[in-house]
Amino acid sequence: IAAIHNVWQLYLLSAIQGASMSFFCSVPVNLILSNWFEKNHGMATGIAMCFSGLGGAVFSPLFSMAITHMGWRPTYALLGLLVLVIALPGALFVLKLTPAERNLLPYGATGTPSVSQRPDAAKAAAPAVGFGLPFVMLSAAGILAAFNTGISQHLPGFAESVGLGTAVGATMLSAVMLGNLSSKLIIGVISDWLKPIRACLLMLSCVIVAIMLLIFFGASHLFVSLLSSYLIGYVYGVASVGMPLVTKQVFGLDQFGLVYPRINVAVSVGSACALAFIGFIYDFTHSYTAAFLCCASFLLISGTLMLMLQFKKSR
Repeated sequence: IAAIHNVWQLYLLSAIQGASMSFFCSVPVNLILSNWFEKNHGMATGIAMCFSGLGGAVFSPLFSMAITHMGWRPTYALLGLLVLVIALPGALFVLKLTPAERNLLPYGATGTPSVSQRPDAAKAAAPAVGFGLPFVMLSAAGILAAFNTGISQHLPGFAESVGLGTAVGATMLSAVMLGNLSSKLIIGVISDWLKPIRACLLMLSCVIVAIMLLIFFGASHLFVSLLSSYLIGYVYGVASVGMPLVTKQVFGLDQFGLVYPRINVAVSVGSACALAFIGFIYDFTHSYTAAFLCCASFLLISGTLMLMLQFKKSR
């Protein structure tokens, strides 16, 4: 991109850049972690997802400053050089899809590495995945939970609508981002202790309580507004960490690589529609109350679906 001279080149290369992000987004990361960790898998996933968000929080302002002082062409060239030097060697020479490729066992596993633990053998041994009821239920739960990620971008507007002001709205958005980062580690640790579905139910309950507090007390209590905003950020932990862990719990490791990419698409659809959905309801009702209540009801349905999956799994 640093060397382009026409708009069509920007569109073309941006499309290629966006498509190539699928090779190092949450799907391959979670697939690798699922293969490499049998014990403390939740904590490992939480740490990985937490640092992915932390990297964006740190480097975004740095590269914005670089564009201001150096220009966008040198900054893009610097970004490409950093990816080439830091990321590419690790992807080519360090990472392997399964520990069996290095004659190792997953962390916490016992026994000896076998050929059946290699990805090609596991794929051949795994039964075909259909669009059965558990897949539909988990996809629906992911979509409905991800709808609540749109609340964060509307918090500055909410603060304005109830008279809290723009400064409080910006602080509420920062509190959400803090909840976003911390929840990924929290839900990972809790998943190792309570199992992923129970951990997701706990986090979803926190978000529901936060939405109710924001609706009924947020306009009159600054502390409640900030605490609610922080807890609303927990929904990001469910979407990015909880969903892959639940997918592995429900479908098992053999089917994880086939099922989770589809689940991730469903979660992405929910996140993409959330912002516009809340905005449309606000435009229609001239209040965020109805929109936030809809989001809370979506969380209740999502939690119910996960509870049904837990009951089905236990049977």
